Amino acid sequence: MPQTTLSEQRLTWPDNLRALATMAVIVLHVSSTVLYEFEKVSNFDWWTGNIYDSLVRWCVPVFLMVTGALLIPKQNTFSEFIQKRIGKILMPFAFWSFIYLVILIYKHIMYANEIGSLHTIQIMLHGSSYHLWYIYMLLGVYIVLPLISKKIQIVSDKNLLFIIMLWFLVLGLNYVPNFSLKPAVHVFLGYLGYTVFGYYLSRKNISNSVGLMLFLAGIIITSWGTFYLSNQQHSFNELLYKYTTPHIAMMAAGVFILIKNNMISDNTWLAKIKNIIAQHSLGIYLIHVLILEILNGIGLDWYFVNPLLGVPLTSICCLGISTAIVYYCSKNPAGKYIFG
Repeated sequence: MPQTTLSEQRLTWPDNLRALATMAVIVLHVSSTVLYEFEKVSNFDWWTGNIYDSLVRWCVPVFLMVTGALLIPKQNTFSEFIQKRIGKILMPFAFWSFIYLVILIYKHIMYANEIGSLHTIQIMLHGSSYHLWYIYMLLGVYIVLPLISKKIQIVSDKNLLFIIMLWFLVLGLNYVPNFSLKPAVHVFLGYLGYTVFGYYLSRKNISNSVGLMLFLAGIIITSWGTFYLSNQQHSFNELLYKYTTPHIAMMAAGVFILIKNNMISDNTWLAKIKNIIAQHSLGIYLIHVLILEILNGIGLDWYFVNPLLGVPLTSICCLGISTAIVYYCSKNPAGKYIFG
């Protein structure tokens, strides 16, 4: 099968993937709330949330796959890589960690009247907001990636495919009931594997039909499998929602292939919006949970009408407000310290 290198084409597809993944994260966080209401809401409402969430479960893996596709071929030294990548993240991460910590403290004072030491330890380990786990994980990936990138580049395609197949087998361990990989193993054998997978796929020409098949198979396994497991235990079972599972990797590969193969013209208004979202994806990711909290506070969430309309409308509002704030704030030189 013929190969293409990243230098042989104008790279619009990474921006397309990054923008799409940013939008998908917001849809995921809006729709996921209804899933925990299994057997408390109507089947229609729950299935609506389940379908929406299943459709976008590829978002985090695709972010990492784009990272691998773009960064593994680079020839930066370890110190250059750390300075360029981690340096860009740390200040915004610290700023938003503080913002969400203030919000968390306020909520505890208002609703719990105390902040336990154990909770403080949990905040230090997992972040002051649920979505900040991604930044912790990304920092771990960024530290390791420059150490392995040169070795990955000299590995033959056949051996690289073998490594990816072994990685899939490791991901399959997450299907075992009551089995859990340690956090460090998740980073090194789970999420880091997505960067290698993205690098491999970026160099291959794979048909749209294969991409579509992988995407649809992932959606069916996620949605129907989750319903079956949840129905068995009469409560939401999130086993098949794990990012580090083979069927989610299949879905992410499908999205990666389809978007890589199909370009969006840069002359359309849609492309201009896409470029803005892609350019400011980190800032949008960091602020969107705060915007969702504000929207929820005024009654705009998945159930303000019904999930079928509530999820997309809330997601669009959150994306629009988040993007506008990040875009205009980034015009100020100090904006990079807040949004990256």
